[in-house]
Amino acid sequence: MSSRWSRRNGYLSATALSVLVLGWGLQIYGFGLGDSQWLSGWILVGMICLLMMYNGRKKITFLPAIRNRTWLQLHLYVGLAAIFLFLMHIQWRWPDGYLEFSLALLFVLICASGIVGIFISRLFARRLTHQGEQLIFERIPAFARTLRESADDVVKESVDTTESTTLADFYVRTVAPFFGRPSFSPGYLYNDQRSYYRLANELAAQKRYMNDKEKEFTDELLDLLKRKNDLDNQYTLQLTLKSWLFIHIPLTYSMVLVLLAHMLLVYGFGSA
Repeated sequence: MSSRWSRRNGYLSATALSVLVLGWGLQIYGFGLGDSQWLSGWILVGMICLLMMYNGRKKITFLPAIRNRTWLQLHLYVGLAAIFLFLMHIQWRWPDGYLEFSLALLFVLICASGIVGIFISRLFARRLTHQGEQLIFERIPAFARTLRESADDVVKESVDTTESTTLADFYVRTVAPFFGRPSFSPGYLYNDQRSYYRLANELAAQKRYMNDKEKEFTDELLDLLKRKNDLDNQYTLQLTLKSWLFIHIPLTYSMVLVLLAHMLLVYGFGSA
């Protein structure tokens, strides 16, 4: 743990030092009657290209390139440096033109989605690890169907064995909808499982109306209920981890299109 924190502090210190050196260099360049905005703009374009390479690296896994973990660290800290360079480029004020405003807004949204993505990736990854075996996301619906079939079988066996419908009636009325398809619930994002505990407590409370054999079937159903809750928890966390990229990446490509228009406009007027 301490080595990881020291390594992270080292990366942050190196990033801060790079930003200071870059800002100092841009000021010197400007004092020398150079166009510091032109230089910062091209450096920012280079950084954006480097940041976009990470998505390409994840898709082309067979190439002998830098490890994915190293790419992720590079993506994170270059992104932090790009935020400060962007502020230098716009001279710490919000642009006025429609095109420049759109470009700045897209950049801010990309940075915000990236920061949120890093936060939830690390938080949810730890929570998934603590849950035990992490299931493949695409196979979760099949696991949900298996749990639903097992729950139905437990209830049917209970009726056949005990000749009582107490458990079956409560199952059909209250529990069965919980065993449907994998369910996305915002409560799982902040570890709120009150709906599951409320349902489990209601089911457990039915034991006072049951004989010993029915109680055994109820315990089996409670175990399946817990497994379905864990499955929904994994489904919610994994779906969120996958979904934020569908915001971050399209915003990036949109920004690139606006950036190209911005460059054409700048150099078009410059040549005029």
